[in-house]
Amino acid sequence: MTETFVLLTRARRDDDPTPGILREMGFETRFLPLVCIEPPETWRDVDEALRTLDTCDAVILPSANAVRFFLERIEALEIDPLQAPPVATVGPAGREPLQAKGFRLLPLPAAYSAAALVETLGDPAGKRFLIFQSNLGRDDLRLSLETFGARVDRVTAYRNLPPAAEAVSAFREWWVSDLVRCVAFYSPSAVRRFRELLPESGPKDVPLAVIGETTGAEATRLGLRVDIMPGEATAEALAFAIGQYLQLGHREARQPDTTTNTNHQEQKHDANS
Repeated sequence: MTETFVLLTRARRDDDPTPGILREMGFETRFLPLVCIEPPETWRDVDEALRTLDTCDAVILPSANAVRFFLERIEALEIDPLQAPPVATVGPAGREPLQAKGFRLLPLPAAYSAAALVETLGDPAGKRFLIFQSNLGRDDLRLSLETFGARVDRVTAYRNLPPAAEAVSAFREWWVSDLVRCVAFYSPSAVRRFRELLPESGPKDVPLAVIGETTGAEATRLGLRVDIMPGEATAEALAFAIGQYLQLGHREARQPDTTTNTNHQEQKHDANS
């Protein structure tokens, strides 16, 4: 393989528009999941939580994976979606299958963030919410709701595990061979794995693209420069943003405050030392 490509750091999905969009814009893609998504070791906690749905005011599913495993257990337990509380999602991912099953959906938040989601829930005081997350899911949503007086049960619906050995080997080989044109991240956990695996040798100016603010914040926290973030946190919007960025070229498209930094590890200001 000698052709450069955009590295998509998640598993291939049949409904992912990214390869088609980028191919039309002149760029090839490769999927390489930097995280492995697996069910929990036991469904006990998930099933116990689902059996108490009638005592919840809303179910919160922060990711497409949360939606997938939630629906899997709903079907296994033969729970009637029409009798379930309304469901909130942080972004549009996964809403279609929820609607198809008959779940009531709360409005999408104005922004794809925990703070914006809290606003869609009305006054949380005294209410009970059930959050389905991964074992590595951020705790900011639960803490925000509890600050407003809500009761929150957080359940591990799936596990976010390290990438397979062959994925690690492929990533390092592609990276040091300077084949990666851009890296696209769809979750904070993928950013963390990337930072852990990033070789010391290899290119230093490959642009990094994130799907939304939460993933971008994690990249910044780890000292990585974010070059591309779409206005809407969807795979389609991210694909177009990547294509437009690459068509312009790194230097022309990069924001002014990043032009002096040519390394993926950001320069630390004295105030942060």
